[in-house]
Amino acid sequence: MPDVRRIFDLLDHYPDQNPEREVFASRSEDAWSYASLKDYKKNVHYLARALMYRLDKGDRIATVSNNRPEWNFVDMAAAMSGTVHVPIYPTICLEEFRYILVHAGVKILFVSDRDLYRLLAPLVDEINDMQGIYCFEQYADLPFYRDLILERQKLVSAEELSVRAESVKPDHLFTLIYTSGTTGQPKGVMLSHYNILSNMKAVLEFFPMENGDRALSILPLCHITERLVNYLYQYSGIKIFYARNFNTVLSDLQDSRAQGFVAVPRVLEKILEKIQENARKLKPQQRWVFNWAIFQAEKYDGFPSRRQLNRLLRIDRRVFIHWRKALGGPKKFVACGAAFLDPRILRIFLAAGFPIHEGYGMTEASPIVSINHFAESGNFRIGTHGPPLKNMGVKIAKDGEILINGPNIMMGYFREPELTQQAFTSDGWFKTGDTGILEDGFLTITGRKKELFKTSGGKYIAPLAIERIFVQSRLIDNIMVVGDNQKFPGAIILPNFEFLADWARNQKIKYHKPSDLVKIPKVLKFFEKEISRLNKTLGKTEQIKDFRLVGDEWSVPTGELSPTLKIRRKVVANKYEKLTRSIYRPPKKRTPPRKSRNQKKNKQ
Repeated sequence: MPDVRRIFDLLDHYPDQNPEREVFASRSEDAWSYASLKDYKKNVHYLARALMYRLDKGDRIATVSNNRPEWNFVDMAAAMSGTVHVPIYPTICLEEFRYILVHAGVKILFVSDRDLYRLLAPLVDEINDMQGIYCFEQYADLPFYRDLILERQKLVSAEELSVRAESVKPDHLFTLIYTSGTTGQPKGVMLSHYNILSNMKAVLEFFPMENGDRALSILPLCHITERLVNYLYQYSGIKIFYARNFNTVLSDLQDSRAQGFVAVPRVLEKILEKIQENARKLKPQQRWVFNWAIFQAEKYDGFPSRRQLNRLLRIDRRVFIHWRKALGGPKKFVACGAAFLDPRILRIFLAAGFPIHEGYGMTEASPIVSINHFAESGNFRIGTHGPPLKNMGVKIAKDGEILINGPNIMMGYFREPELTQQAFTSDGWFKTGDTGILEDGFLTITGRKKELFKTSGGKYIAPLAIERIFVQSRLIDNIMVVGDNQKFPGAIILPNFEFLADWARNQKIKYHKPSDLVKIPKVLKFFEKEISRLNKTLGKTEQIKDFRLVGDEWSVPTGELSPTLKIRRKVVANKYEKLTRSIYRPPKKRTPPRKSRNQKKNKQ
């Protein structure tokens, strides 16, 4: 990538510079609409000239939007005009919006639709420095983002923009990304053009997609991994289709015939659940073949013997070929990260011909630290997060923490010099806060350093490692292990109500709504049996001795999950504080009833 020194240089490096080529596709109702390379460049240049008229170099603009072509227009325009893009998740709470907008000092805000406009317009009025808020959707009564372009008297000249663009250097601040914050206030991670492009260059070495391919964008573009791959797609000449939401992923994959996408584990879990749901409708003999295929796929390790390969080829012709058709055809690249991926699910998808690349990264690393390549390359091992990228240094500290360095490591935390200093060792290595193992060149994440807790018996517990085992159960949708300073680990468990409802129906258990199931003794006995089975895979001090089931959903809008679908432990702990206390409350002693005088006389 010798000629790509700033992010906006990507505009001039599409493999085919045909102005009519379609680069983006978004869907409204039943039809896809397309944006050409000509549309892209034109919107970027005019928006950059509009931003440059209103803002100084280094000022911040923000987007709160779903994935769509306009997001890219603003992203590239900000980069070209020397302003700083602050992408914000649309699903966070109002207080987080207020904090980020104030802390970042945002001057102009772009939102996708009327609902977000109504939510955030009062904040714009509150914050003195903010100049305005604009919608990507067009409404007669609301400011439209193209209004900035149409005010021709408020555009700088093309020559002035060219001079400004030339003044933007690779090491200049390009974007501020506020971490999802599983604990405390989010931090603004400062990334330069060079940070992101160096990470992109390292991934390009094994990126298999090429000019003319199609990709589906599923994760929010404010998610740093989706954003990095978005730039990879553009550099490689790949047409990007934007999924409507998580619930439409299957139909969007089918319609777009995408050959690649990035997912978090929950997306893959949902896809497999849908496939299994459809399998339950098959005839008995077909269902037997399906279950046999799953059984064989669960043994897959990426390096099958000749016998196993022949067996998988037979299965493929009868089962897996239909999976690929249902998901829009063969895939070249599927990246997965941000949370733990159940090895069973990984094996099944790999055996079915889906090239899943599980990796590890973080916003501060722009984001990829390590990733599994293709099995035939040798840089692949199930159960690990792959080898570190070639331009990265990775080592394990004495306390087990993963330390990293390289050209992709952030510039620092915005307006937080003390936090920035604390994030690095004295010799310049970034402290990830994650614990892990580096063995034979493969990195494996074992947990979060801050999430370790000690039982009253002095034993350290890594809750994430235990949770990874328990979420593999079909009974469990999510789980948080508790027990700091207690005698033993306990757990707050959110059941998989879809599976549990099917089981309850077969057991002829009556209930009004799924959440009622958590109080039914027969259901609790069922869970006790499952917990006992899973405990056998753990050491004595790690085993879950008691648990509580909860009936309300954990989600991003309700606050239990971060935008990357990680548990916000502080939120969950506060929400279920009484329930957690009940796990460790000693059972009440049953005192015999006092005998009455008549009972005493009768005895005499």
